[in-house]
Amino acid sequence: MKEMLTKDLEETHGSKSPEVLSATELKVQLAQKEQELARAKEALQGKGCTSLCCTPPQRAEG
Repeated sequence: MKEMLTKDLEETHGSKSPEVLSATELKVQLAQKEQELARAKEALQGKGCTSLCCTPPQRAEG
């Protein structure tokens, strides 16, 4: 997760490290990630998933 966020930071802010980002920049990034998460949850619910982890269908035994 940390590596993914670091990669996102590098892509959006050049080579800035997290230490030099302002609180405002971090809040903006957090809001963007929360929106992405909300969209992903909506997409999963649209596919009939009720939680983030969908279980595969049970196989008939016998």
